[in-house]
Amino acid sequence: MKRFLSTAASALLILSLTSCASDKSSEISVQETQTTEPVTQTMIAADLTSDADLSNTLQSMISSYNAYNPQHIDYISYNGDIAALDADIAAGNMPDIFIAQPYQMLQLKNKNYLADLSPLLEQDKDISKNDFLPNVISSLETNGRLESIYCGFRLSTVAAKSYRTTEDMINWSYDEAIAAGESLYSGNKLVYEYNSREMMSLFMLKNISRDCIDFNRKKCDFSALLPPALRYLKTFPNESSFSSSLLEMSEDEKKEYNNNARLELINDRALVNTIDINGINWYYSLNAYVNFGGAYITYLGYPSKNGTGTYSAVDTMFAVSDTSQFKTESWQLLRDFFTEENQTQMGLNNNGIPVIEKVLDKLAYDTPADTQFSIRENISFNGQDQVISDEAVDQLVELVKGAEIDPWTRTDIDSIINEEILSAFNGDKTPEQCAEALNEKISAILAPPIENDPEV
Repeated sequence: MKRFLSTAASALLILSLTSCASDKSSEISVQETQTTEPVTQTMIAADLTSDADLSNTLQSMISSYNAYNPQHIDYISYNGDIAALDADIAAGNMPDIFIAQPYQMLQLKNKNYLADLSPLLEQDKDISKNDFLPNVISSLETNGRLESIYCGFRLSTVAAKSYRTTEDMINWSYDEAIAAGESLYSGNKLVYEYNSREMMSLFMLKNISRDCIDFNRKKCDFSALLPPALRYLKTFPNESSFSSSLLEMSEDEKKEYNNNARLELINDRALVNTIDINGINWYYSLNAYVNFGGAYITYLGYPSKNGTGTYSAVDTMFAVSDTSQFKTESWQLLRDFFTEENQTQMGLNNNGIPVIEKVLDKLAYDTPADTQFSIRENISFNGQDQVISDEAVDQLVELVKGAEIDPWTRTDIDSIINEEILSAFNGDKTPEQCAEALNEKISAILAPPIENDPEV
């Protein structure tokens, strides 16, 4: 299959792929085992997320499960209300299955609600712990117990053409990234397609939460890293000013601007590109190969304090209650997220990197080019047909399998950080005041001691 990209068309296609990440209801197929036994037993699946598409998917899976199995599953959506779940548990209504965002699952884990999934995987004839990527299992096991699992994860990194990469750019610090940006010739850019302070913050501050917060010690300090980064970011125009400047252009000026912008990496007018890896598919080929004109790249990672620049995230986690009488039956529902069919569709449709190793390898090396969204698709860009090289695919697989995955994202804390950064961008606070406010607000969240916190 050949894919053509113009400036406008490429933007639309990227948006359509991004929207696939929220359209999960059509991607999960439940394995069914017909039975004539009557429904006699009831299980509870508790969904703590606020994801409407995931909710639809789960309800469809549960409906199919209920039609073909003697155990009947009741689906309850708590819409993020853990207090309501705790009240139900106190009343004697402990769920059998938990579906939650990582920081919600962490709270359930700390309350000792979760069963060890290892025995359930040992009993499964088709899916074993050894089928998972080793770095997935190591990101979740605590003291030999595997109390939750996720079916996909995301990575994000930064790359530059290898011949433009210097040693101090690899796993660079905040100061080194700022220095690289300030050393560029006039008219050149640090990050491809990033023109405003808001967009640049997605590059510069990607790791700021993990670098400034010590979840184990329940402490945080934004004072050293954040103010210098904010001062650098404020040298860029805000988003509204940049958008206004585009609107003031004539049609010919806009055409010239767009033509130059899409070739920034190829023409060495932009130094790096941010690469979101949400699957093994043509979207990666576009960002990590085609946009660079097929040049060999080097992964740099985002600026960070300790050289851990590749960013990882998990959206949803699954678990089984430690007190459930139906642990095996609960796993029979959840296991369908890990079948080859569903893992393959997830990886192709940009909904997540598969956690089953053989599926990842198949998507990388054995998926035909005429498969929709295949990483081997022929992409037509700037008048040239390009197919990702074997070396570039090897580089991706090595990155995914070697990544240190941190699944315990605190989206509640990230929201607070983003609000304070915006206040600094708007001039409501100085960079130092922004750091002080974050130290105060996040310390208040971290202050209550949490027992059995996993290593972060």
